[in-house]
Amino acid sequence: MKDLQSCVFRDSLTSLPALTVSNFDSYVLTDKYRLGYIDHFYNEYFEGLSHSIDTFLEIGVSGGGSLELWANYFPSSTSIYAVDIDGDCLDTPRLEQLDRERAEPIFKIAGDACSEEILTHFNDDFFDIIVDDGSHNLKSQGTVLQNFYKKLKKGGSLIIEDILSDNNMRELKLLAQSMGYSQIVPFAMSPHLKIDLFDPVRHKSYLKTLQSFVGLLHLIK
Repeated sequence: MKDLQSCVFRDSLTSLPALTVSNFDSYVLTDKYRLGYIDHFYNEYFEGLSHSIDTFLEIGVSGGGSLELWANYFPSSTSIYAVDIDGDCLDTPRLEQLDRERAEPIFKIAGDACSEEILTHFNDDFFDIIVDDGSHNLKSQGTVLQNFYKKLKKGGSLIIEDILSDNNMRELKLLAQSMGYSQIVPFAMSPHLKIDLFDPVRHKSYLKTLQSFVGLLHLIK
């Protein structure tokens, strides 16, 4: 596997169609665009990485839009795993279509990523990349940070999205230090929000929270 610490993920993601208000819902149902993660994290830190990744896990998939993103980026030889507490999110026409298009289907597991039972599905030192896009609260993010440490390969990445306060970021960084992660890299994403992609009425309170603070934490084992 390529050294993630020197990787920087631009080629395939930037070849995707530009996201606009008019095509957001019809193209990819994922907040990763409008929260600025694609432009200001993934495109920068994973350049040229797609063929180096054997195993990838996303925790929390909602409508499945982010799985479509990863399925388009990683080759069919990459084993993609998805965990969501809502089993209905894992059984949609979009995901069925993705499975038909890939040589290897996406492995979908319904359950609570914070439970000990979920961990039994995976060997230790198994994943190259884990993305936590789950409950977005400090307790669950801290549990994932601790429980999935042993499931990462040495040099592998845990990426925690949607950290919703500066205090939560500090707490997670301290916890990561105590766990022994070799690199701990925080990103403040509030300046990069794509405000025009939010519904000003439906997302009013959520957007206020995001504008106050939303962060992403990149941890390398």
